[in-house]
Amino acid sequence: MKYLKWVFKDKVGHRDDQSFEVGKVTICDTWDPNNSNWDLRGGFNFTNEECALRWMSRGDTLYEVEIPSDGEVLEVRNDKTPGGIIVANKIILNNPIPISEELLMDFYDKSKLPLSTYFECIGLLASRGYYDIALTIIKDKVNKDNSKEL
Repeated sequence: MKYLKWVFKDKVGHRDDQSFEVGKVTICDTWDPNNSNWDLRGGFNFTNEECALRWMSRGDTLYEVEIPSDGEVLEVRNDKTPGGIIVANKIILNNPIPISEELLMDFYDKSKLPLSTYFECIGLLASRGYYDIALTIIKDKVNKDNSKEL
């Protein structure tokens, strides 16, 4: 499975704002995988292709994530993105891909998200100017039986 991380410029975290260099190991400042407090657990969050659409608000560039052989990985249970939150103490980011409508549509086509998460994506996509994808989701997912959930 391909792992992916959204990044703004060269910053790898929405909490710790840690910088990285492409192709080099980046080690997180905090790593306590047994801590029940998400903010104190630390690590770098990333996802997979089936859940990447939900996380597009976390960056303007997408990177492939490689886990070093001595890296620790944890999958986080989450109902909004089942199987789509992975955390590691060390990552290597490679192959930067700028965000584009084509990329996002490809992720939409591959996505396997709960209906409520698609509804959240509609607003997120529209706020970033990706109206065609937001409208596609509306056409594909919204009907008279679930429109009150919006």
